[in-house]
Amino acid sequence: ARHLDRANGRVSAAQLGADEFVGPPLGGVLVALGTALPLLASGALYAGAALFFLALPRRSRAAAREAGAERMLSAPISAFSMVIEGAGWLRGHRLLGGLAIVGGLASVAYAAPFAVLVLVATERLGLDAAGYGVLLAVSALGGLVGSFVTARLRGRWGYRRTIVGSVVLGAGTMAALAGVTVPWVAAVLLAGYIGHAVVWGICVSSLRQRLVPDRLRGRVNASSKLVSLAGLTLGALLGGTLASGVGLAAPFALAAVLFAGCAVAVRALLRPDS
Repeated sequence: ARHLDRANGRVSAAQLGADEFVGPPLGGVLVALGTALPLLASGALYAGAALFFLALPRRSRAAAREAGAERMLSAPISAFSMVIEGAGWLRGHRLLGGLAIVGGLASVAYAAPFAVLVLVATERLGLDAAGYGVLLAVSALGGLVGSFVTARLRGRWGYRRTIVGSVVLGAGTMAALAGVTVPWVAAVLLAGYIGHAVVWGICVSSLRQRLVPDRLRGRVNASSKLVSLAGLTLGALLGGTLASGVGLAAPFALAAVLFAGCAVAVRALLRPDS
């Protein structure tokens, strides 16, 4: 399990580094050189990624038969049916099914405040475009820290306390961000917030990799991802609605309440010795 946590942490760090510290600066340089260049570069990178996928070795029929995946080679299966099969497996698994639902609620809590974060940064914190970029960069540093410490935390505290602790951290940072007016304090809180999300993601990914059969792992991951994406969509909608109808603090208060509920749910789902 420690190796899974460490490997998932490295993957998370690589993704976060590319998303937050390579992509945005590169995009800025390309925009300065020509407005069409970012689109051309994006298309070229997607094409390069596709070529890398094509270069991956294919599994032989004998290996697929040993892994119980022969049916995948004998007949094409739609992506929708794969997601349905993964959802059916999740429904029958108390822990991972419950974590998928909690993950959907956490996604609502994640997206609601981020839908209005730029308004908070400009109207309440008084930041300009450059300041907002710095705010996001500092928050991403929290994610990098989370990706490197998760394996150690899990090894010392176990999955239950690590996940519950991370979600409690998310609730606390959201509650504090609801009223913060000092930019550097907001940056520190956001770093803790992103760090909690990374710790959560690594731990849940490791649990899925340990508990889901190889043949179904991609389908279960797809089903869980679908629930999370639905939560992000709903959260963004709720965040914008609450901000316009109640105030900018409302999405953060909602997120704090949802994360607190998620912490209670995770504590009930995971055994004390996990």
